[in-house]
Amino acid sequence: MKDMKVENLKKRITVEMICGIVVAIAMGGMALVSIWSYIACNGTYTETLGNAVQAFVICIAFIIIDLIMIEIIKNGKPFTKNIILKLQVLAVWTMVGAYLPDIAMSVASMSKTGTAEVLFDAKNMFVMLLGMMVGIISEIFRYGYELQEDMDSIA
Repeated sequence: MKDMKVENLKKRITVEMICGIVVAIAMGGMALVSIWSYIACNGTYTETLGNAVQAFVICIAFIIIDLIMIEIIKNGKPFTKNIILKLQVLAVWTMVGAYLPDIAMSVASMSKTGTAEVLFDAKNMFVMLLGMMVGIISEIFRYGYELQEDMDSIA
């Protein structure tokens, strides 16, 4: 007999996973177009390199999220060690990714002009906050995993 809660979860996650795959592909394409544009203009516009890095960061984040959803569909359980690990990777990637576009633009500017300007703004801090929230969610999932193990050992 199938557990209807698990089946409903799988159905909901499947639709979201497909949307995530579409966004990941779109962001990957945007990263490639931005890199092509940066190369075509001989590195004149460092913003295009920043856009490429930002699109790449978002693409990887969506891939990690899709891997989490695939794991849920495969196991039928959201509280597994693999999902916790992927959430932790996503948290770190999000926090690092907050600054990668600005760092890439600074390095490109430094190689082109010899001077670099690093600007960190509230947007970066907001993305860092989101990464920290994902880290907190991974700890909640760890707690859920431990509760699930306790319940499974009782049953």
